[in-house]
Amino acid sequence: MNFTEIISRQIQVARVYGIPVRIDYRWFAVVALSAYMIAYSFRQGSWYVAGVEWPTAWAVGILTTAIFFLSIFGHELAHAVVGRAEGIDIEEIVLHPFGGLARMRREPDSPRAEFRIAVAGPAASFIFALLAFAGLSLAEMGGYRLASAVFFIIGSGNLLIAVFNLFPGYPLDGGRVLRALLWHRTGRLEEATRTVSLGGQLIAWILIVLGVYVAVAWGAYLMGVWSVLVGFFLRGAAASV
Repeated sequence: MNFTEIISRQIQVARVYGIPVRIDYRWFAVVALSAYMIAYSFRQGSWYVAGVEWPTAWAVGILTTAIFFLSIFGHELAHAVVGRAEGIDIEEIVLHPFGGLARMRREPDSPRAEFRIAVAGPAASFIFALLAFAGLSLAEMGGYRLASAVFFIIGSGNLLIAVFNLFPGYPLDGGRVLRALLWHRTGRLEEATRTVSLGGQLIAWILIVLGVYVAVAWGAYLMGVWSVLVGFFLRGAAASV
């Protein structure tokens, strides 16, 4: 077994409603990087919150990262629950470096089912964002600036996930919503799938070009590299259908 095969393996960490929940090994690197970046930002401080000591910064970084990735799991669980309600068996939920995936054993039976399953994830993320922003307001009223910052990160992250996933290209949820609408209009699932696949590949190339531009023009190398990696991931997924 080579190195690539090792790091792309998955481990099962739980079963929720009988659905296996697995984690890609590479996911742990993303979690560690996220926790460090959040901890570092709290250690340095900002105009909003004063810097804290490293033990506190690490505790906040780990807690914020854990809550954020639990919300990503909640996004995928929403897809899975609605999929089951539509009579589709869910093979697994996988958390990987670029998000998550609720893997269904077959395609939905109708455009309506496809639409409901697709919108469930972004709807859940919007709800998580609203709850986090409500927590932000309460923390602000109580004068808890550190908690306010944590709620802001979680709320903003979930809002970004919801909006990004509504872009009209496969495998994003917005692509599946568009596929449901095209399927309903034309009655041809394969044709609708090809259309959203092209949309997904276009979005992927935009992310790749944007990532290169951000890295070269702005010097934001981490953001740029991440955008490029997400772009290549989406391109591969879109081209595979």
